[in-house]
Amino acid sequence: MKPDIKTPVLAGLLIAQLLSTFYVWQSDLHLFQSMSAIKAAGYIPIPNERVMPSLRSILPACYGGLFFTLSIGAALSLLSYVAVMLWNRLGRDKRASMFLILFWIGGIVFSNLNGFSAIATSFWLIIPAVVSFLTVKQSSVPSDHKTNIRTLWIHSAMMLMIAAIGISQMNINVFLNFRDKLLLSNPVGLRLNNFYYDYTLYAAEAFKSPSQKLLRTCRLSIDDKILKERVEKQLLVYDYFSINAAGADLEMNQAEAEKFLKQPSQYLKNFSETSDPHGFFRSCVWLSIIVLPFLMLYGCIYGLFCILRLCFRQSPRISGIVLLFCGISIVAVLFYQPGKPKKPVQNLSEAIISDNQQLRFAALRWIATSEFMDIAEFDVSKILNSPDISERHWLIRALGRSNSPKAYNIMIKLTDDPQFNIVYTAYAMIGKRGDPRAIPEILKRLPVSDNWYVQNYAYKALRKLGWHQGRIS
Repeated sequence: MKPDIKTPVLAGLLIAQLLSTFYVWQSDLHLFQSMSAIKAAGYIPIPNERVMPSLRSILPACYGGLFFTLSIGAALSLLSYVAVMLWNRLGRDKRASMFLILFWIGGIVFSNLNGFSAIATSFWLIIPAVVSFLTVKQSSVPSDHKTNIRTLWIHSAMMLMIAAIGISQMNINVFLNFRDKLLLSNPVGLRLNNFYYDYTLYAAEAFKSPSQKLLRTCRLSIDDKILKERVEKQLLVYDYFSINAAGADLEMNQAEAEKFLKQPSQYLKNFSETSDPHGFFRSCVWLSIIVLPFLMLYGCIYGLFCILRLCFRQSPRISGIVLLFCGISIVAVLFYQPGKPKKPVQNLSEAIISDNQQLRFAALRWIATSEFMDIAEFDVSKILNSPDISERHWLIRALGRSNSPKAYNIMIKLTDDPQFNIVYTAYAMIGKRGDPRAIPEILKRLPVSDNWYVQNYAYKALRKLGWHQGRIS
């Protein structure tokens, strides 16, 4: 029987989605309880009351679960399929069998080195088992498996080389360029962008360590009222909120409270490290996010190349070399980052208010990357009213480098922009500038925001500006 990749991999993705939805939903319900307790204690919850009801719904959990399904779920499914096919090509050798079993067990063990991780264990335990079973069921040992092994090793080497080249070039600017150029520039990309930012935090909360969470809860079992008040006050500095409800992130008795007061920062750091069972799983997820696009790129090139290969009967080695060349060329185009742009025109003041968007954008980029230019010195009304999201985004980045009071006023105005990407970037730049005048402006907008991502950045900006929570009277 000719092996079919669709059935095993789709089965793996379906299992990943079911597991992801369940765990994200459980995480959302726990977060809802935590935020409800924080609100009841007289503090500002993030997400706020406009977003909190969605935490109890299964649909956001399902959408958020796609984050795990299309990253670690897809990676484990493909890896399991390829591993079994390689084992099959080796004639189902016993030594290869032992290696694959040990690798599988190793993934499960490493997932639980720092405490039991239900989501990581279920992913590593169930997905490879099901995908491997379905792959073996539809495969048979080929008579010419030696030739097939050589072909498989060639393709494996090519894929690893393309992935290595891409990973070496990966940084935050690559993601920003991808978003600005491919997502925000067209209606379909904009919908994908909005979907990602609308639901990614539902998934992220499911595997964050305590130190990565924005707000955390603490239950204090302390009889000494004075000591308890001191601990509560100090915990607020680190966004730990004392609640009376069960299920708090941190439980602290009187002896632990005294240790905490001696070195608060170190105590909470140690607590986060020792109570984080998802570290290995997070690493697997991020590695999957980085590597999978390059493997898919290789697959697309190979699929197109197979069509051409019907016309040219070249050897697998030549095919691999051509595939590698194509892959490197595409990666180079996608990740090429030009240096500092050249000055587009001599008169930047006229260019920045030009009706020609390309000229205006070129001038804006040049000003934003220049060490001697301040965007606040120019008339940016055209850019403020521009329908192009990337143009307004570059304006914010330029404003973040300005110390002008005019820049502050423009950035506050941009916190009311209709596109949430602009709003959360504006909050990030406001926090970076460190102007405490923005605190009341942010506090005024925070309760009415209906976007969890924006609320996160607004809260982080407040903390960078020196504000921290106190009980709401």
